[in-house]
Amino acid sequence: MKIKTASIKNFRGINGDDPLIFNCDNFNILIGDNGTSKTAILEAINLCLSSNYVASRLGIDDFYLGSDQNIEIKVFFDEDFDVDIPDLFGNTQKIKCNGICLTAKKRDKSAPGKAFNDLVVTEHYYLP
Repeated sequence: MKIKTASIKNFRGINGDDPLIFNCDNFNILIGDNGTSKTAILEAINLCLSSNYVASRLGIDDFYLGSDQNIEIKVFFDEDFDVDIPDLFGNTQKIKCNGICLTAKKRDKSAPGKAFNDLVVTEHYYLP
């Protein structure tokens, strides 16, 4: 299974008003001057495909120009895959998906009784 496309909004140097849609072919090379978001593309894909501690790896500086708009990273694949979704009865259902999405937003305020909180709240979900 290969990555087909990646869509990135409000991440580092990538504006949310004009999201970057990166099409992946069999062979890709990222070439550009410093500050043109080459590394941001690779790190966005890595964050989206990571399942552990993503919120602690993101900071306020990862939002485009420090804006309050949410980061949204979507990665789509060339083949569908099955996801086992648990229900309330202890069973699972298989759902065909072809992508994964990561959204991140700045935390509004700290939770009561907590001394330390991540500054960013993330959600990971599959795209059917």
